[in-house]
Amino acid sequence: MFSKDISEEISAYIPQIEEYVSLVTYRKNYTFNMYYSATKNILFSEGVTSVTKGFLKALQDTKDIDIEYSTPHFDFDSISNLFAQTKGVRFNSNDQGVNNKMFNGNAVNENVEASEAIQNDDATQIIGVMDIGGKGYTVSFTQSGTLIVFNKLFIDKEVPMLELATAALDKIGMLSK
Repeated sequence: MFSKDISEEISAYIPQIEEYVSLVTYRKNYTFNMYYSATKNILFSEGVTSVTKGFLKALQDTKDIDIEYSTPHFDFDSISNLFAQTKGVRFNSNDQGVNNKMFNGNAVNENVEASEAIQNDDATQIIGVMDIGGKGYTVSFTQSGTLIVFNKLFIDKEVPMLELATAALDKIGMLSK
């Protein structure tokens, strides 16, 4: 379990006194599994990105613990070629008043601006349909190291998300490096 101190004003119901109390800071607990492959030197987390990175940062800041990690850089141009359909692309923008752009649809890679973002390595997220184990899964890869699956996962596997994540990373060639 990992805990984070949160600073924001909330009202919380305290059952022992049967009242709501106003709080300005509180501690939130997160429980998630992590898996490490020493042979591939890769760490998988079932936690959301912000919590996982918070945990790893806290671990790095712990005395007598020596840990280094980096986020993989995905080659979205190659990945988009593995998609049966590219359904989404997000990228940063220099347009006035616009921080980033997101294109969604059934063939967004055919849009010139989205296609250039993919080809020029400017995309920060890509979503598409990928064949994994003979089934089409809608998956998202982000440059922050997140893999999201939008479908129901393998049902007959012990750790479905880990199985699908390793299959997806193997498909894009990340595990054979």
